[in-house]
Amino acid sequence: MERKKLIFFLCLILFSSQSTNYQSLFEFSKKNSLIIKSNFDFGYIDLILKEKNIRIFLTMPYILYKDKIKFMNENIIFKNGEIFIPLSYKIEIEQILNEKPQIVSTNIISLNVVSSQTKSSNVVSKPATNMANVKIKNTFKPMNCIIIDPGHGGKDPGGLGVGGLEEKKLVLEFSKILARNLEKQGIKVFLTRNADKYMSLKERIDFVKKIVDRGYNPVFISIHGNISLNPKVEGFEIYTLSDKASDEEAIAVEMKENINFDKEDIQNTEELYEILKDLISDGLKMQSDKLAESVIKNLSQNLITAKSHKKANFYVLKYNFVPSALLEIGYMSNIKEVKKFSDKNYLEKLASSIADGMKDFVYYYNKTGGFSR
Repeated sequence: MERKKLIFFLCLILFSSQSTNYQSLFEFSKKNSLIIKSNFDFGYIDLILKEKNIRIFLTMPYILYKDKIKFMNENIIFKNGEIFIPLSYKIEIEQILNEKPQIVSTNIISLNVVSSQTKSSNVVSKPATNMANVKIKNTFKPMNCIIIDPGHGGKDPGGLGVGGLEEKKLVLEFSKILARNLEKQGIKVFLTRNADKYMSLKERIDFVKKIVDRGYNPVFISIHGNISLNPKVEGFEIYTLSDKASDEEAIAVEMKENINFDKEDIQNTEELYEILKDLISDGLKMQSDKLAESVIKNLSQNLITAKSHKKANFYVLKYNFVPSALLEIGYMSNIKEVKKFSDKNYLEKLASSIADGMKDFVYYYNKTGGFSR
């Protein structure tokens, strides 16, 4: 079964690469004395030499080494029963094996996850507060806009689906359609990016902060396309924040969407998060959950395949102190759904259903004072 999954996925990306220079992964590994280990549940292959572990991905053009990621321009391919790597992969991997200094480049970024227990030494601890002496003011502000965050972009293409469909292009196109539908509902919309450009985690979080500083009270939604090694898996999914992923599939999605963020960005936002998180009540998570439920309800009413509401620890949700959710609009690994993505009518129907769900959420949020009554 796992071999069938591998063959399917590598066949999907066979025709998407423009390069004609490849080398058999088996021959390359044999020449360099590499041990090959694969994890098809999470979609990657490890190439191991003593203490060195180099990871390549089946559906995303990334090389991962020592928690640093290199964005590549091509994917690995499958041909005549073998896995082949592009010449660019061969060069990068050999540089790592030979420990050449040019492996460090400006488009390699660190992925070390900063623990909430490891703060920078220059962070000033917040003083203890006697909450009994703090007067809580009624600071409710009506929700008056939605921020749409198209995932990935620029040097980070995201996942690669059937026929070479790039996640970054799909989600940008859909985000613009969704924005138009929300504006028809009379809701103000901001897009974190409206072109094919890379955005760091800090830039995405700062974007939200600037909107809040302008006096808006937004909802934040991040738009993505999903990938599974099982080509039969399909359906829309919506995620809200949790320290623990709801299931193994959620863990895989969490890893895919978190992988492209920079260590320094994560560390800076982690420090801010540690200072502010105690001031944020469980009400924010409750509001995000209600947002997810409202969207799922409207999708079901419009007969759009929607899987259950799930939870995971996405950075782009963790560091935003507004109601937020991450939307996986469908599986780019499913042929039927990819065909739907090329159908403008389907995209409009999907966007309209999501917009209706968000409008309902905003209405009840404002009516109940943030669901406080």
